[in-house]
Amino acid sequence: MSLSTINFKDYPGRAKQLRELINLFGMPEDLVPSLYLFGQTATGKTYLIQEIFKNNSKLPFSYIDCIECFTTNTLFETVLNQLYNHYPSPKNSFSNVIQCRSIHSFIQELQKIDPVQTVYLVFDNVRELLELSEQTVSCLLNIGELTGQNYTTILLSDMIWENFRPKNGCIEPIIILLPNYTKEQIIQILLNEIEEEKTKTLYKTFVKLFYEFIQNTSRNLNEIRYLSNLIFPKYVSLSQQETSQLKLYRRIEPLIKIILDHSHMHKITNSELETYWENCESTRSPFEQSNEITEEERALNLPRFSKILLVSVFLASHVPQSKDLQVFTTLIKKRASKKNVDIQSDNKKLLQSPKTFPLDRLLSIFSFFTQAKVDCSSEIYNQLASFVTMGYISIKTSLASLDNINFRCNLSFDIIKEISKSIDIEIGKFLIY
Repeated sequence: MSLSTINFKDYPGRAKQLRELINLFGMPEDLVPSLYLFGQTATGKTYLIQEIFKNNSKLPFSYIDCIECFTTNTLFETVLNQLYNHYPSPKNSFSNVIQCRSIHSFIQELQKIDPVQTVYLVFDNVRELLELSEQTVSCLLNIGELTGQNYTTILLSDMIWENFRPKNGCIEPIIILLPNYTKEQIIQILLNEIEEEKTKTLYKTFVKLFYEFIQNTSRNLNEIRYLSNLIFPKYVSLSQQETSQLKLYRRIEPLIKIILDHSHMHKITNSELETYWENCESTRSPFEQSNEITEEERALNLPRFSKILLVSVFLASHVPQSKDLQVFTTLIKKRASKKNVDIQSDNKKLLQSPKTFPLDRLLSIFSFFTQAKVDCSSEIYNQLASFVTMGYISIKTSLASLDNINFRCNLSFDIIKEISKSIDIEIGKFLIY
């Protein structure tokens, strides 16, 4: 396995670690120092190691899940079984290739193998080893020195090395950290598992929505994969019934919340999923079941804070930034004293496509209506995230830096006009400049 033959796009968020591992492994005869890969559950530790050996059959190795080894004897004998290609079965009465009762006998058996090229001993979930014997951990990390031959130990753990280091000392391994996946990386990993392009487009929309719900509960890739695959078929079915993205979002939202409430207790079966779905549908109000529900009706049910923020979003997207001082000033009440402003003569401004605007400008306009200084609080961010999910606004720049995000309003003037009326804001006078 070489760098030139790998498509690193297949490993979102792990290209750097994969390059480092491949460079460390080098040629088959090279002696590699002991490695310690750590990261939280479902960060790709086991997957990366298995991919390396899968794509390079010339590298001899053994892979041991320490959870399955309840004694040191079982651990040592399992390693030797794999190195000798021996598999306990009914034919051999489930016997091991060699009985290994101590660390000393384990080292002797490894010396008998006398490998020409480096042999890799991979131990997963090594937290369990601490409960067996600290001396075992030290032995495994020093295995190359103790045998005098080309053996390399690779430990996979969710513990930092400082909490794992044996008290009686050992050769310090090379430490490789696998950080948690970001939202974009999780979405890309899940999309890579979808083969059909049509399904992939719909799945991407769903996963983005689902992640907004689950991110405060769990960011474990395995849990997100399991729950999203459980709910997605229902989302596909609803997408064929609902033409509006907002209606689709509102119908699937109660099911997602129920699933998240129950998922921590046990795995949810398909029959339970159907029961939850029937409960969600039976509790929908006649207003929600009506096919006449519009974005305007949804927006009018928002709290006052959200309505003011939506009006601010609309104005930031339609009023040129160069006109801010002219339009948003405390003297505007004197300049536009009429209660009803005819904006038909200025229709050209509304016919223009909405422009993008930065977050700080939105906050300035929002503070004009609230008559108070507004900071970038979590409440503002959460509300804007909800608007993005519901399709009221869209993000036009990268989410890498919150300070550089640009937004654009997707709502029509007719909807904003009704929203502004409900909170006693004359939207028309802000569009005359």
